[in-house]
Amino acid sequence: MNTSNQNFTYVVTIPGSYHYVCIPHAPGMSGDFNVSPIGITPIGTEVPGKFTLKQNYPNPFNPTIHFEFDIDEFGFVNLSVYDALGRKVETLVNQELKHGSYDVEWSSGSGATNYTSGVYFYKLNTGSFSDTKKMVLLK
Repeated sequence: MNTSNQNFTYVVTIPGSYHYVCIPHAPGMSGDFNVSPIGITPIGTEVPGKFTLKQNYPNPFNPTIHFEFDIDEFGFVNLSVYDALGRKVETLVNQELKHGSYDVEWSSGSGATNYTSGVYFYKLNTGSFSDTKKMVLLK
């Protein structure tokens, strides 16, 4: 940061609420901001009663698909996509999340168009829950 360019970018990778203060410019440059997981949209404020992985929609899909899941406790969450031979082709979520209901979109910008038509599987893993469901990519 210098006098001709007073912009500063800091990439926050852990979702949460943050407070910042720029020491050289305090108190004028301070504030608060919230970070949501990239590509993950919270869709409810209620605490789910249990872990749930819902069927994707649409199914079959091309090239965008949505995955919804509920987690009932804070913890590490992994949502990955596998081909019919069981090889991991994409990791969509790999981070700690608060309890809640979430929607994850897998679109052409994140790789679905890079794969051939066929059957794929998506798997949700947490510390105490695991579930796998089937989907079809139809081009």
